Amino acid sequence: MYAWEPWFSERIISIRKKELRCLKLIAVIVAFSILCSNHSPFFMNYFMFLIYILTSYRKGFNAEIAFGSLSLVNILRYPLSLVPFVIQGFVQKQETYNGYVSISRIQAFLWKEDVDKDNVIYTEEGGYKN
Repeated sequence: MYAWEPWFSERIISIRKKELRCLKLIAVIVAFSILCSNHSPFFMNYFMFLIYILTSYRKGFNAEIAFGSLSLVNILRYPLSLVPFVIQGFVQKQETYNGYVSISRIQAFLWKEDVDKDNVIYTEEGGYKN
């Protein structure tokens, strides 16, 4: 075994643990936002009716008001179903985005300068030879 392998593997393991913590946080946030999104029409109806009943002293609560508000919430159901995916996009944009970390590491590696310029011999055709 080479002397650098244990140090390098410990470093990779620590980086991977940080990445897994970020992925778990993303999964929890996405699950919570999907849960809230799926239950939001029910809670919207409940609180709309509750606020209307508590604040309207002169007007009564009738079928016209109830069905009008239910149709309004049904119109908003599809846009509300997209909210978790928007939240997921913002969270992943900040933390990691399906391999963004890996791609940025590979990109940083590929953009580095060669250690020794004599490692690559360029030809006139624009290619290289070993």
